[in-house]
Amino acid sequence: MLHAIGILAGLTILIVLVFKRVDLILSVMIATLVIGLTNGLPLENVFSVFANGVGAFLSSVLMVFFCAAVYAQVFTDSGSAASLSYFIIDLFMGSKYAALTIPIITALLVYGGISVFVVIFAVIPIGVLILKETNLNKSLLPGLINLGGTTFAMTALPGSPQLCNILPANILGTKPTAAPVLGLVATAVMIVLGFLYFKRQIDKYRSRGLTFDESTVKPSMLAVIPREKCPPVWKAFLPMAVMMLSYLGLANGWFGVTLASFPAVNTAMVIGTALTFLLNIKNYRVILDAVKVGSTQWVMPLVNLCMVIGMGAVVKATPGFETVVRIALGIPGNAYVSAAVSTDLVAGITGSASGGIQIALEALADSWIAKGANVDALHRICAVASGGLDSLPHAGGMFAVFALCNESYKDGYFHIFWTTVIFPIIATIAIVALASLGVTF
Repeated sequence: MLHAIGILAGLTILIVLVFKRVDLILSVMIATLVIGLTNGLPLENVFSVFANGVGAFLSSVLMVFFCAAVYAQVFTDSGSAASLSYFIIDLFMGSKYAALTIPIITALLVYGGISVFVVIFAVIPIGVLILKETNLNKSLLPGLINLGGTTFAMTALPGSPQLCNILPANILGTKPTAAPVLGLVATAVMIVLGFLYFKRQIDKYRSRGLTFDESTVKPSMLAVIPREKCPPVWKAFLPMAVMMLSYLGLANGWFGVTLASFPAVNTAMVIGTALTFLLNIKNYRVILDAVKVGSTQWVMPLVNLCMVIGMGAVVKATPGFETVVRIALGIPGNAYVSAAVSTDLVAGITGSASGGIQIALEALADSWIAKGANVDALHRICAVASGGLDSLPHAGGMFAVFALCNESYKDGYFHIFWTTVIFPIIATIAIVALASLGVTF
């Protein structure tokens, strides 16, 4: 039990340090040393296990991050993201709830292959423009973006090309479209609750006179590509559609060849990037510059995630891990309950949805399957569960979104807490209940 307390102490230190805005890499290394040394691991073993864990994970996801970052930058700089956004805005502009186009735009971009790690850069200028036009306070922006980016489009929608959907497919040997009914149910729960919540908040903001404040807007936040410089909207939709069709077709064997999830999504991203380039060939200089920027933008998000995975490898190598496994498997309920709770807790501790999935599934998937869990249902439950506590205040992604939106936690985190913590947890409970009743497809 003392060894398990050492793990808990290390994880507590990690949460405190990150919440105090200590550099994530340094925080993870301190927590890892505490966990390893309190469990009696020699210092050299801690470093070697950590490095091996990082290396194994890095080799599997490196190309995913690279291809996704390049695709995202090309899609954004070509004007395709702005063109898609203007199209959605025009459909809803005139409504007092036009601000709800922000999560719609974000979700379309995320489901269309733009990584959650970079989508915020494309959406912020558009979101600021919409809030300015509707005269709503900008403190709504972090929550609106995250509702579309880090909930249903990232974890629940069947076939999502995001890491939270690819990782369980890679570990469990499932398809990206695993358990589509469970995924759609979770999606519906998050969309309905999220949109009702923001509809109510918009009404509250208007009644309280919380209007758009120009002084909180940095010049970079208004750097949206003008309409006249954007390509036709079909040039935005077509690469997204082709990318998704290629990804799902290759992963499910629709074209006579079946690829694993990682090669399938990598190939699809390359196809989407190439098609976006060809459709906007007249602006080839801009797009070539976008390729250069995108080819470096993925490094730090991947490094941060790898550090979390390395810490997880050290945890698995400790004597206290056996106690942790017993506790996880002893959670009241069936394997689906254990999977949901364990994944969400690890995601909350690490501040990373994909880190939560990777660590929880690698450690406990075999035990859950042995208890009778259906692998497709397990895939979808772990994916959806990972999107709950990963948005707690200490998560690195939260610091990034508030810094880029130039908003304070005090004014904006309340919205994120409801839409990206509470509502995903409710969605997880719903699909765990369905899976427990035998609905595993």
